Amino acid sequence: MPLGQMHFYSPSLHRQATFAYYVPSAEIEPPYPAILQLHGAGDNYASWFDRTMLPEYLQSYPFVMITPAGDLSFWTNFGLKGRGTAYEDYLLQDLMPEVERIFPIRRDRWAIGGLSMGGYGAIRLGLLYPDLFASIYAHSSALWGAERWRERVQGISEDDIAAANIFPYADQALHQPNRPALTFDCGLEDRLLPDNRAFHNYLEQIGYPHTYLEFPGGHTWYYWNEHVRDALARHAEVMAGE
Repeated sequence: MPLGQMHFYSPSLHRQATFAYYVPSAEIEPPYPAILQLHGAGDNYASWFDRTMLPEYLQSYPFVMITPAGDLSFWTNFGLKGRGTAYEDYLLQDLMPEVERIFPIRRDRWAIGGLSMGGYGAIRLGLLYPDLFASIYAHSSALWGAERWRERVQGISEDDIAAANIFPYADQALHQPNRPALTFDCGLEDRLLPDNRAFHNYLEQIGYPHTYLEFPGGHTWYYWNEHVRDALARHAEVMAGE
């Protein structure tokens, strides 16, 4: 199976970084569209491949999938441990160029996805960098507004709250001609359901085109294993037009 892991030096993190990858079989001709798939809090770079049937699902698609490690960063430059965890810079300035150097991927926009903390990261980065990402598909996302960040992260600065608050990024992306296709879902028994509904309602209010789905289930790997298949199908649809 074309699955493995790599290590390289990240200037943004000032240390070696590890990511797992999936590449299509030799029967599929390159160049390949790429997906950046982000894990949740408490997981690691291998979790998506270890805890779901994602490697099997990917065999039906021509994607290169990259799953990096993000600690508790929320895929930002501050995260839950304070400044000095520049994972946003790591992804955009170090990892993506390194992947493009190593693998025969298409030189156009990527897809991005994730779950929980990673779902938040996928939506935030996709909206913030529409030139880099064509398709977003997030599951069970921690879609916190400014007040929730104040509640959850003691001593967080107002600058970091402004950088973390996902809602204004939707306003910004709305006016971009190349705004990414946005899909997200959440389980009906998930503790993050109110946050997902609030973000969906906000997108409806400002007129941002998107698809929001709710399914039976909770904040579990059973749920994510089931619905990552939907994400692959949606990414394939969007990336076919890139």
